[in-house]
Amino acid sequence: MTTPRPHGIAPPNFWQKSIDAIKSGIDEALDFLFSGIAPFFTENFREITIFIAVAIVIFAIWKKLKNKSETIKKLWNFTLFFSEKRQMILPLIYTLGSRHGRLDPAELAQILEARKQVAKLDFRKNPSKRMKFERKISKMLAKFFENLEKSGKIPPDSRWSRVAGDLEFVDRKLVELQKVYNHEVATWNKMWTSWKKIPLAPWRIFGFKKFQKF
Repeated sequence: MTTPRPHGIAPPNFWQKSIDAIKSGIDEALDFLFSGIAPFFTENFREITIFIAVAIVIFAIWKKLKNKSETIKKLWNFTLFFSEKRQMILPLIYTLGSRHGRLDPAELAQILEARKQVAKLDFRKNPSKRMKFERKISKMLAKFFENLEKSGKIPPDSRWSRVAGDLEFVDRKLVELQKVYNHEVATWNKMWTSWKKIPLAPWRIFGFKKFQKF
């Protein structure tokens, strides 16, 4: 038997009844959930602590390897950038050298041939061969500029002097980058040789690969 509703209070509508039912259901669900979680954590505290500790260690190892891998990739990209920049200087040297006979026909022919040969060597596919050939180009260009300076054909603050400065800067950066890159790669690849008998080594589990020196 229900008691009469007090005067002035309207009966709850459909939406109010629905909201009250949802709230009641949520409260019951939370009570059930927490009544089960607390004993679970109490009974398995040691296992849960070990699991969390192992997960933190694995994440820390992955993060360290990931940062190392990204550093090597950045060094590779910088090396590729400066390598391409040096190749862009070749047509400029050819153009400047052909004006007013700054370079003789034989020297101009060497630049064209170097440009043709370096285009066949993809840095991404064979960096060692490409860098070896580029060192030959650097020596060739350095000899050209040395002869031009001796003959007084490179006035100070001229376009030629700026190109010579750019080429010197690019060559220096390539030498520095190659040295740092090869050092980082040697350290990275050492993991595979030192732990080659461990199939579940972290770097293998996480899918990291060896890098190629040049």
